[in-house]
Amino acid sequence: MSAPDTGEPVAWRPPLARGEGFALCTAFEALLKGLLECELPVAQVLSPRRPPLEGIFRAVSDDRTAEVLERHGLRLVPAVDAARGVSLAVRSSAMGRRSLVCVPNDQLDIAMAAAWRDGARDGNDGGRAVLLLEDNPYLVPGACPVRAARALGLPCLTPSDLHGLRLAVQDAFRMADASGTTVALAVHVGLLRSLDTLELQPNRVLDRVDAALEMRRQRRWTASGEGEPALQVGRRLELNRLLSLPSPGELEPWGVIAVGPCVLAARHLLGELGLAGRVPMLTMGLANPVDHASVLRLLGRCANVLVLEPRPGSVADELLRVAEEGRRSGERVASLWWSQLPSDGAEVPTLEINDGVRPSILARKVVHLLERVRPGEPVEQRLSRTDPRLEAWPVPDRGEGLGASGASAAARG
Repeated sequence: MSAPDTGEPVAWRPPLARGEGFALCTAFEALLKGLLECELPVAQVLSPRRPPLEGIFRAVSDDRTAEVLERHGLRLVPAVDAARGVSLAVRSSAMGRRSLVCVPNDQLDIAMAAAWRDGARDGNDGGRAVLLLEDNPYLVPGACPVRAARALGLPCLTPSDLHGLRLAVQDAFRMADASGTTVALAVHVGLLRSLDTLELQPNRVLDRVDAALEMRRQRRWTASGEGEPALQVGRRLELNRLLSLPSPGELEPWGVIAVGPCVLAARHLLGELGLAGRVPMLTMGLANPVDHASVLRLLGRCANVLVLEPRPGSVADELLRVAEEGRRSGERVASLWWSQLPSDGAEVPTLEINDGVRPSILARKVVHLLERVRPGEPVEQRLSRTDPRLEAWPVPDRGEGLGASGASAAARG
């Protein structure tokens, strides 16, 4: 490949070192790129070396990538476990250094216990720590990151794709800095194992002169100003968005509330069924605290609302509480459906874990509901017919040996 003007060869640069153009990035490259682009300097990332979180160490195996992180003053620190990482992050935050801690789903309990013990929920860390919580509903069904964050009173962001992950880690540090508390970032395991083409933005530090100024700036620690509620910060950052709302007075038969990666599945499903722009939707990038105003606005414009989340019920119980408060105050609110759905005439469909992130499975369970949106056109005819022989085959459990991590382990071993 040659430069168009000089004819000299163009040196390839890793995505983390580039400030423009497009690049195919892994989830951890997108995460680190967000930290490098963030206007708030982050000092360290702490993570145990275990799949899939070990990918963050592979993302900086290139010397040029390591040089970019060094220029920004960002270190990757292996932690024995998530509890140790949380304790180190809270101590560093008390000294004015921002930290990101990666928490495997099966270590969620000990990590949250460490956060409670070290006073992270009380803002003792000055609001300079962010906890990235892996969400693996299939392998760890009993430990829900959103519920754990809510139990400690921590704000919780839920990105839907890699572009949203890059922005969410920046928004998490902005929220932590403004609210003065630790912020959780619940990321689905499917997102952590994915790749996407991202449009790159300039990093915070561009050259050696900027690096020297950054080092001087980090020596002067200033306390955050007056605390701003996390919900107010989330509204200012537009983490929750209402789409395709009907006019006041109109009532749509069905609406959708999608959380985290279910946003992509819902958009893909509605687009394939020809219902894009016809179904009201609330995309929740902030799962805790719940924005009552936006939820009640959607519930007042629909007769029924379908709640899509990787773990059915993790956010729906809070939405139900909001709906009951609205009903007691005299407002007209929709009926909420998140696990057992209305019957299709033959059976009662049930949304299981991870069904909300798979458009093909989701389509066959909710297509009879969406037909009420366009009564004149049978929506179900857009789905391909299933082969009964395929339905009879047993499906093996999906373990850690499948996907990108399994391929990497096979190549190394």
